[in-house]
Amino acid sequence: MKHTKPKIILFGPPAVGKTHIGKLLAKESGLTFYDGDNEMTPHERGLVSRGQWDDKNRQTLLTRMAQTINQLDSNSPKGVVISVALTRQWMREFLNDQCGPLNFVLVRSSLLNNELENLVSTRHHEGHPITVESFRKFTSQFESPAIPHLTLDNPQDENQEHILKDRIHQLMKQLSITD
Repeated sequence: MKHTKPKIILFGPPAVGKTHIGKLLAKESGLTFYDGDNEMTPHERGLVSRGQWDDKNRQTLLTRMAQTINQLDSNSPKGVVISVALTRQWMREFLNDQCGPLNFVLVRSSLLNNELENLVSTRHHEGHPITVESFRKFTSQFESPAIPHLTLDNPQDENQEHILKDRIHQLMKQLSITD
């Protein structure tokens, strides 16, 4: 039986730690990490920040993202892990059709208001178009996944990083990923 390399999609609402978890998972497993936010052009970031982001824009972005994922997968000896919000079910299905089969992992977390403001400020300085208002909008529009998926709860606390690493190792076992 041929062993296929994993293609893991870490998805969930904004600011739940998908990128952080993706980097940790890549470090622990040898997978290639890709932050889907990096696929956005400055023009697209502007559309998001002005609230003008629509499904046509999303499909254009997802098409480019699928091409990048497939290219990374073909060049990666172990597989890829991708962090991307995928707020709507059709977006998950679209990527799965273009790049599948994908292993979807829903990342969850809860943030207090001051933690949210700090995180949005940090991400804004990194060039991410997220604002507190757009965070709340995208979070409220996040559709519960109907696609088969695993779940990873992120404690989002520096003092509990060891718990997060344990959860990442459990995820690796569930996905049959060896380091």
